[in-house]
Amino acid sequence: MSTKSAGNLTLFILVAIVAAVGLAFVRPELAIAFEVGGEIFLRLLTMMVLRQTGAYFSTVLAGLAIHALVTLPLVLWVFTRRNPLRFMVPCLRDAERCAYGRGISGLSSSRALSNAGRGVVERTCSSQYTPS
Repeated sequence: MSTKSAGNLTLFILVAIVAAVGLAFVRPELAIAFEVGGEIFLRLLTMMVLRQTGAYFSTVLAGLAIHALVTLPLVLWVFTRRNPLRFMVPCLRDAERCAYGRGISGLSSSRALSNAGRGVVERTCSSQYTPS
């Protein structure tokens, strides 16, 4: 499309919008129809954006899952000939214990608060991650 025809199309669209707004002032039923049409357009646009965001989110999560569950265990097995499951289970157990000890999850935060009120300090992983 040439620049001149694009300019003509833009001018035509602007004239059509001005004419539609002028008609909406004269005829109230047209104003209601335009408002309903605009609301439908916004809802369709919102659904389209949410669908695209959901597709992006699921693609990123799938890539992270493939990386964590396939690529990294395969690299570990190729270079060290160690069983990835035997390597990953203690790591996951330690990470869970550390999160529980630090009160990251919602369940353990109430426990950590009640222990802090009594002056109890859990040393689950604090000795590993805090400087002495």
